[in-house]
Amino acid sequence: MNLFLFIASYFSIKSKTLVCITTILDRMNYRATLDKASQFIRQLRIDEALEQLILLVKFYPDDFELIQRIYKLAEKKPLSKAYRFICFHVFDLASSKPDFHPILLDVFIDYKKYYPEAHHPKDFSKTQIFNLFKHLAQSHLQQDALLFLKEIKTAFAEDMETPEALFGYCESMIQQRKFIRARDELKYLINYYAENPIAHHAISSLKRIEPQIL
Repeated sequence: MNLFLFIASYFSIKSKTLVCITTILDRMNYRATLDKASQFIRQLRIDEALEQLILLVKFYPDDFELIQRIYKLAEKKPLSKAYRFICFHVFDLASSKPDFHPILLDVFIDYKKYYPEAHHPKDFSKTQIFNLFKHLAQSHLQQDALLFLKEIKTAFAEDMETPEALFGYCESMIQQRKFIRARDELKYLINYYAENPIAHHAISSLKRIEPQIL
């Protein structure tokens, strides 16, 4: 082995060792923080427990088990900053994992219950609007999905994410056999975004469902 390969091999092994050590330390810190939060819960010091758990979720944003643990605690005080934090944290996540879909829907339903005047699309960030729209379109909450659809078509008509979001909505409508709504939105997509490559997919989808519409 020449000198160059020896040095490269040495630093590669050293780098992997450092990564391994960092991972172990991270998990130890995770466990220690979780244990501290559990101790606070046993002492009924819920606010302090939430502080520890929220600190963790900022480092592990898509840890669904941790998210649910925080949510169950925070929901006891739905008007608290902790509750709003975890709700908006969930709405911010762009996860495609199957386990995440029911979590988001449950949180959204609860959020509507606790904040009946504050769940209009205008109350959310762009990221949250697109994330919520995607999941609402795949659910039974179709009236909410329509509100987000309207907001996206007006406030974000020129946004580069909009054509794909609208096409995803159309596909969800097709899967739910809501062919007339799918047809109307596909036609809108084809006309408004004619220059976008996704319009070609919309044309194909429209041809596919037209025989299903009497």
